[in-house]
Amino acid sequence: MRGAPACVAGGALVGLMAVVVACGGGPGPAVDDTPVDGDMLVVGIAADFDTLFLPMTNMTQVMRAGRLLYWPLLRPEADGERFRLGLADSFRYAPDSLAIDFFLHPGLTWHDGVPVTADDVVLSHRVCTAPEVAFAFADELSHIVDVEPLDDATVRFRFDRAYTDQVLDATLCVPLPHHILGDVPLDELRNHQIHRAPVGNGPFRFVSWDAQQEIVMEANPTFVHGRPHLDRIVFRIVPEAASRATQLGSGEIDLWLDATKTFVPQIRANPNLVVHTYPSGRYTFVAWNVDDPILAERPVRRALSLAVDREALAATALNGEGAPLVQPLSVANWAHDPDLETASGFDPDLARRTLEAAGWVDTDGNAIREKNGSRLAVTIHVAVENQSRVDTATIVQQMFRDVGVDAQIRTSEFGTLIDRATRGELPAVLQAYGGG
Repeated sequence: MRGAPACVAGGALVGLMAVVVACGGGPGPAVDDTPVDGDMLVVGIAADFDTLFLPMTNMTQVMRAGRLLYWPLLRPEADGERFRLGLADSFRYAPDSLAIDFFLHPGLTWHDGVPVTADDVVLSHRVCTAPEVAFAFADELSHIVDVEPLDDATVRFRFDRAYTDQVLDATLCVPLPHHILGDVPLDELRNHQIHRAPVGNGPFRFVSWDAQQEIVMEANPTFVHGRPHLDRIVFRIVPEAASRATQLGSGEIDLWLDATKTFVPQIRANPNLVVHTYPSGRYTFVAWNVDDPILAERPVRRALSLAVDREALAATALNGEGAPLVQPLSVANWAHDPDLETASGFDPDLARRTLEAAGWVDTDGNAIREKNGSRLAVTIHVAVENQSRVDTATIVQQMFRDVGVDAQIRTSEFGTLIDRATRGELPAVLQAYGGG
């Protein structure tokens, strides 16, 4: 939220275990799982993409799908410490650690056949740091002071100081096609055709986009690291979680990423489906807008945090597929401190005393606190497409009411939610942050 910082620490934090659901073979004789070329993967998703131009999206599913079209310099593992090869096959620190040179893999081309060069990397940094673009992670690039091509296959990042995440930050924004976008004014990028007809450099290339229906990609036969085994990947829009579960069972879709937790037991019971779980780098939180007159009070934010039973959230809203978290760093993050997890932070009695000490008292016996004629009311906004978050918000709502807060829930489409939150129009937002 803009205007005043969103107070993440004051919100309910729940470390999610991301659930990936894939078609399985069911009982029967052993099957040779040696990869072969061919076939199509259909992925069920809750909402249509907002764009396929990665610097201008906030949608996790677009970022994931976009990495099939656009490869980064390096591909970070979930812990942020290790990397796999991307467009670069090596990098080198300067002796003072204030510069890093990346060396592009030979033979890289864009999907239209034009070679990938260091100019594409330079352009991506210019785009991702431009205010006109509003890249979601632009703040992460603040310590990069310059990006320059040393030759067609070598690019140098310069930093204002040495720090742990230099490589991660340098590879955050995917290279962009300079031969297509290099002469486009930054304030015109929002309306460029590349949003819906991208030209990438990754293992898959764009085929078609039928709005509110599906996005289709096909294998890139000239991909420098080898053609993918799949012929096609289709992202099919299925807004209702129940419909996604049904289509998964019938074979209409093959994969459901971040499956809604309430459907996991049903899916596990199907012998033809396989559920894969893994520690996620993502956590769910409530962000407070401290420009809101009620949430501007620190004791109120503190009391709301004390009112949240994270153990209960993990067991109910996440169906046991999660873990409580009292810090904004998941177990997948290298900086996660396990010692902090010994304190749950849940103390509703202390929450009540904190509110009373701040002057919020139930004077009329209706179970809602008041002060100076105003009710202690908080409205939590959440994306309607994500049933797990709606379920979480509903449980949090009751926890807030248990300490005398008139908590309400408002749902809206994800894009609208993020737009309004960014403009500082919403008092409280239940969202998730992080990769994987």
